[in-house]
Amino acid sequence: MDDELKPSINIFATTQLYLSSIVPLLHDFGFTIIDEVSYKIKKDKKDVYISRFNLKVDDTKNITISKCNIENVISDSLSGSILQRCRLFPLFTIKTSPSEKFYFFVL
Repeated sequence: MDDELKPSINIFATTQLYLSSIVPLLHDFGFTIIDEVSYKIKKDKKDVYISRFNLKVDDTKNITISKCNIENVISDSLSGSILQRCRLFPLFTIKTSPSEKFYFFVL
């Protein structure tokens, strides 16, 4: 989440990601996507694909607190190390203290 007033999610990848793989994942979190902008840049002679999703979020405080959890789940899901979609993903947006950790088990 970049800004509490204008919440968005930026996804950086070394390969092009398609909306059909990202949008359902964000919807599983309960996010409402207002719009999306994608572009490609060069970094050290390599392509970097950037997708910015502007969101409509009613509870930005809770989402901001859970930023690390959300980033980890999205990253793991897109890389294929956990389920690509799961209706339980919103559980990762609950408030935690710095000492609490989440564990996600793929069955």
